[in-house]
Amino acid sequence: MTAAELDRLTVHGKLPLAVGITITRESDAPMLAPIKAGSLLVVGEPGAGKTGALVHAARSLIAEGALVVFLSVDRFPGVAIAADLNSELRLGHDLVEILSASPGSQPRFLIIDALYAARGGLSEGVFATLIEQAMAELGGDWTVVASIRTFDLRNGRRYRAAFAGPSANAEFAEPTLGTIRHFNIPRLTDRDVAAAGTASAEVAALLASATEALAELLRNVFNLSLAAELLADCADPAGFAGIATQSGLIDTYEDRRMLTTGMTQAAAEAVTAMAGSRRLAVRKVDIRHMDVDRVIQAGVLATAGDLVNFSHHVLFDHVAGRFYIA
Repeated sequence: MTAAELDRLTVHGKLPLAVGITITRESDAPMLAPIKAGSLLVVGEPGAGKTGALVHAARSLIAEGALVVFLSVDRFPGVAIAADLNSELRLGHDLVEILSASPGSQPRFLIIDALYAARGGLSEGVFATLIEQAMAELGGDWTVVASIRTFDLRNGRRYRAAFAGPSANAEFAEPTLGTIRHFNIPRLTDRDVAAAGTASAEVAALLASATEALAELLRNVFNLSLAAELLADCADPAGFAGIATQSGLIDTYEDRRMLTTGMTQAAAEAVTAMAGSRRLAVRKVDIRHMDVDRVIQAGVLATAGDLVNFSHHVLFDHVAGRFYIA
């Protein structure tokens, strides 16, 4: 289960150019140390690269001999009670009970990614309860690590209570979360961005021609990945000069990927289905538009089995504002 999920999420740690350019970050090592020291929340702005950072941490821990269970909340949109989660995982017993009985003495980590995917839905309570039970019943045997957007954590009373404590690393702390044990994923550093440019001539050309505003935008992993997708589509790096905001960058991406009114309508119908079910992943048959497959092929929507979700949660927010609410 964990190996397959890490393979699925590998794309979050790579830029979509050539065979995939690994995103290296100076914050990777500083994050791994506090994870080994105890349970914590990984936070950051939308698109900061929390998933990619957790995948890197999980692979590092496994390489060191640790036992890692990695769950992505967005893979379980239909979970309303704990029994649903156990069923989705094809478990004959409660997950916490199984973790408690797992053999071996190596370090053990339960990593739960993308808690914000459950916001407002019934699954939010399921995962909050799972975290509370794991931390209460598994004692020091298992370390619990979860990722969440900073904004959602400020409104997540149960998560704040579960992870109460001092910041995990003062250098990587969000000032408003001083009473919560957390690690804040920062924007890419100069060295991180330079490494991407060294690995790709296209990225190097983009960085060389970037305005100050665009250069700052590209310190966000989601923004950099979106720009890399456009470069992979043979976009001219000089054509990015007029982009000064994330919204402008996403507009450019959507305009290039969704070329017809039918495709934008299909994307809006996906938002309609997700908003109606209060889930960020829905069954494909619930998106009632004939062009949904074209939006999937364009990479704006992604599939996992019979479920469809936006390829990134930031895209959901933007499409909702541009084509659904408007």
